[in-house]
Amino acid sequence: MHYWRTNHGAEVNVLLCAGNRIVCALEIKSSRRIASESLTGLKSFLGDNPEVPAYVLGIRQKRRRLANGVTVMDWQDFIAEHLESEGGGHQTQSSRRPDQWNRRSRKKAESSRSAPGIATDDIVPSGA
Repeated sequence: MHYWRTNHGAEVNVLLCAGNRIVCALEIKSSRRIASESLTGLKSFLGDNPEVPAYVLGIRQKRRRLANGVTVMDWQDFIAEHLESEGGGHQTQSSRRPDQWNRRSRKKAESSRSAPGIATDDIVPSGA
């Protein structure tokens, strides 16, 4: 388990990984109302990683899909479906390893230094 943050402060709460692959990105919200404005970090992450499934987990949320492909759902449903399922995990996996993703993002950031919002992205182990 990792989190993602740029040097401009955009962040994603959790990246679930299997080995060196990013399995999915999770944004966790305590509010029952999930505002699009509160998902800027997830949108930034998906801009560089569109193949990674993304979820917003909240309290008493009905499953729905947002325009950007992000799935909003209740956190308990996510655990039941993806973490307690037979085989012990989410079945969709990104083909890119976190270390490859990190290098690609750095190159993009270095080539676009003057563009606002472009940053070197870091995947940080959650225990760090």
